[in-house]
Amino acid sequence: MPTIVTPIERALWWSKQPVFYGEFVRRMSARLARRRPVLWDELGQRTAREWCSCRAISSNEALAALGRAEAATIEDAHATALIEAQQRAKRCSIPMGGPADLNLLFQAAESLAATNVVETGVALGWSSLALLLSVNHRGGRVASVDFPYVIRGSSSCVGVCVPPALKANWDLVRLPDRDGLPKVLGRVGTVDMCHYDSAKSSVARRWAFPLLWQSLRPGGLFISDDIGDNMVFAEFATLVCCDPMVVLTPQGDGSAKYAGVLRVPGTPL
Repeated sequence: MPTIVTPIERALWWSKQPVFYGEFVRRMSARLARRRPVLWDELGQRTAREWCSCRAISSNEALAALGRAEAATIEDAHATALIEAQQRAKRCSIPMGGPADLNLLFQAAESLAATNVVETGVALGWSSLALLLSVNHRGGRVASVDFPYVIRGSSSCVGVCVPPALKANWDLVRLPDRDGLPKVLGRVGTVDMCHYDSAKSSVARRWAFPLLWQSLRPGGLFISDDIGDNMVFAEFATLVCCDPMVVLTPQGDGSAKYAGVLRVPGTPL
């Protein structure tokens, strides 16, 4: 059952988080400035899902495009780590969303021999785990930016899927994207791969996508989860003149999610 947060509980949460007051002001300003009706958002989502469905390929087809068609899946290569992560995740009583396409993330990082990865949005830490399992054996690092759910106790659940053995290679920055992402990118330099899985709004994505893209090396990969929510990924692919890869991930309830992949033009240095 989803946790329902009352307005009073939400207000109390914000009142006890002075480090996030800037994010609170940004959110309230965006809400007050919004003039378009909800139906506009619904139309944008329908358009985006139609765009995705026309271009979608399976995860296996995506892996073939990444040169990983014959590679062992993350489930086979790291079965014990995933089982242990599932056990840790069950101890968290707060619903924080499901994992992204873990094998896609793992194989993408492997295809690049990535050693420097940045992601936004952590929640339980499934995507962080997948990325760390790849970069760890190369001595690489993953930098994650995460803003906790506005639910009491959610901070203690952030990243629980990541075991202590991998945390030495993990930098977790507990800030909103607007504050944390520039800080992380300024520190890590050129990046092999980015994974965006934080705020889903058009405004948030239009701000973050160019920032992440500019940090990538030639041949690097940009991956965004949930691109069927709006048309920002489609627009961005056109803006940077790249052919998008749209990966379909069927869900247990019969619905579908879409992840988008873009490769930076050029030969790796």
